[in-house]
Amino acid sequence: MRRLPDWVSTTRYGLLVILGAINCLLEEERSVLVISDPRYGLESITSPRPVCQDLVRQIQHCVIRAKTDALLIHFI
Repeated sequence: MRRLPDWVSTTRYGLLVILGAINCLLEEERSVLVISDPRYGLESITSPRPVCQDLVRQIQHCVIRAKTDALLIHFI
């Protein structure tokens, strides 16, 4: 487990946690349930103008990769 810098915004933190969960899923090749709070971290993934675009692109890429590998991700 790694520690995030103290200056990380709440949205960025939420997105980093989501990205970490998805990366674990891809490494272990199994489906996962991602429970995220606050909600705006999840909302930014599908937003046309997301905050932290770099992280959102990484998450979207990983989700596509998971779908290609027939892995299931549930976001709540």
